[in-house]
Amino acid sequence: MFVRELANLVCERESMLTDDVMMPQRIHLQYEACLFNSTSLIGCQVRRDPEGSTERYTRWINNISQDQL
Repeated sequence: MFVRELANLVCERESMLTDDVMMPQRIHLQYEACLFNSTSLIGCQVRRDPEGSTERYTRWINNISQDQL
């Protein structure tokens, strides 16, 4: 099943980024979104810690429009 394989890949990638923290339900919610929208791109917004670090990148990544995708 493609969606399950993708979810496993995302989880494996996230575990390699030891300085990243994700919200507890993130993978579950993205997995459910994939089940209902199998041809869509599923992502999330980011928050920086400390606040304000890489401000331009954070603003850009959180404001990408559908057309830009």
